[in-house]
Amino acid sequence: MNRSLGSPVVPVAARACRVTGCALLGLIGCLSTLHTGCVAIDGGAIELSWSLVTTAGEPVSCADAGVAEMQLNWNIENDGVGFTRFQTFPCDPPHAATRFDIPTGTASMWVVPICKGGAPADCASYQAPAPISRVVIEGEVVTLNALLVVVRTDCSGAEPCICPP
Repeated sequence: MNRSLGSPVVPVAARACRVTGCALLGLIGCLSTLHTGCVAIDGGAIELSWSLVTTAGEPVSCADAGVAEMQLNWNIENDGVGFTRFQTFPCDPPHAATRFDIPTGTASMWVVPICKGGAPADCASYQAPAPISRVVIEGEVVTLNALLVVVRTDCSGAEPCICPP
């Protein structure tokens, strides 16, 4: 029998393995592009977390303080022009991240508790960290470590309490 004139004879089991292997590699390749192609990058991102404590230093839940959301504010200084933007996140869970759409430049960032009715908490009813300055770079995440927000929950005194009932 002369095999040099035709294509080599490959057993059926070996052909099935090649086809299955090729299909598997193709599927893996397609799935890997789904994972990496999901995030649009049009700037940097900000990641943050927070904890609420009473003026006595005791932890307090967002629900017990009447805080519905935490508002992240940022002011970007870029080429002498500044603008302020914000994004709100549910207060619980106490961590969040923006999309990669924060413009590049030096950013000043701060948080404001938002009450259940949608209004910002009275400035005299809480103490949050002073604005934090970071450089935002396209494709990178700026991390604000745990921000401690001290809230006044006692509504019986002359001082305003955070998010009164």
